[in-house]
Amino acid sequence: MRYDLSAIQISSDINFDSKEENEVPDDETVNQMIARSELEFEAFQRMDLERRREDAKPGSNRKSRLIEESELPHWLVKEDDEVWNCNF
Repeated sequence: MRYDLSAIQISSDINFDSKEENEVPDDETVNQMIARSELEFEAFQRMDLERRREDAKPGSNRKSRLIEESELPHWLVKEDDEVWNCNF
């Protein structure tokens, strides 16, 4: 019985690690990663705060922070059957 429980523990640890790797970092974490000094970190934090305030304003022409399909070049957007017919 002890063997089974240890196997479950190892398995759950592995799953936790893989979930953690796939997690998208929040703004603060990204700022910590890219800041070269405490001053830069604080500047990045202020920039994020300003962006969030701007996005929260009613009537703002808010765009998605991710690229949209309409912004991709036409050669990159293909139907599934076109992709399968391509010779690589």
